[in-house]
Parts: sequence; C-alpha cells; structure tokens
Amino acid sequence: MSLGHLHKAFTAALLDCLPRKLHHKLESWMAPAQLSLVGKRSGNGIQLAHFYYVSAISIEDVPFTQVDTATLLAQAAAWLIDNDEHRYLLEANDSAVTVKTEVVDEGKIDIALEVSFIELLELIPDEQGSVKFNGQHWCIAAPEVDIAETITVVACHE
Repeated sequence: MSLGHLHKAFTAALLDCLPRKLHHKLESWMAPAQLSLVGKRSGNGIQLAHFYYVSAISIEDVPFTQVDTATLLAQAAAWLIDNDEHRYLLEANDSAVTVKTEVVDEGKIDIALEVSFIELLELIPDEQGSVKFNGQHWCIAAPEVDIAETITVVACHE
C-alpha cells in the first residue's frame, strides 16, 4: 500500500455520501506530515517508521436539501472505526475528527473536516527492492506474520 492510502479511501467514502453532481465541490489534501522512526522487527519484515498526517476535506456550497450532514458525519465516523486499524496509536486529542461548518446562505453550508491518520511504513526483504537498509535491499510492503498452528505447554515445577 502506498502512503496516504487512508486519506484516499476516506475521501472516496465521503464522495459515496454525496450526490454525483456535488462531487466537484469536494476537495481533499494531506496536510504536513511527520515521520517517526521505529526500526522494529515485525513478522518477516521491519516496521521502519510511523507516518503521521492530517487529511483535510472541504466541501463547499452543500445544499441542505440534497445532503444530510448528520448522515455524512456518521458515515465518516463509521468509516474510521471500520477501516483505521492503527487509530489507537494516535494521542487522544489527535483521534478526534475536527468539524467546521459555515453557513453560506439560507440553503447552503460549507463543511470542513480534519482527520489525523497514522500509517505504518513497513519493509520486507527483496533483492530487487529499492530501499537500502541495514546492508540489505527491501521493498515497501506489510510483512507476513507467521501464526503458530500448534503449541506445546510444558509445566515447570520448582
């Protein structure tokens, strides 16, 4: 997965809530980001860093008669709960969705959402990989985690 995939998918989920003729009114971008180095083994690869960023969504001139803002916000919350598996890594104040609205006129509203995301930057060994790290070539991908199929429990008596 590419960095920013949560931003792209979240934007697509919000577009699904809007009538097609209003899609051109939605703009989205990723605000300044931060890369926090981790360097921890993870399954058959390495968790290299955490990529923090803010997904900004702006929808202008939204007609009250065509879009139920409560449904739009509920869908945003539901999507985050269903799809953002690393949300627990964010600080409590960063996990909230910032919502700003401004009345344009008696029939329209501007809506702005800001959502913090954290994505894992993970590497797996790959001789053809474009990332050189620790004397090896790696590619960006989520490592497979081996899951034990059996377990043996040995009782210790002291």
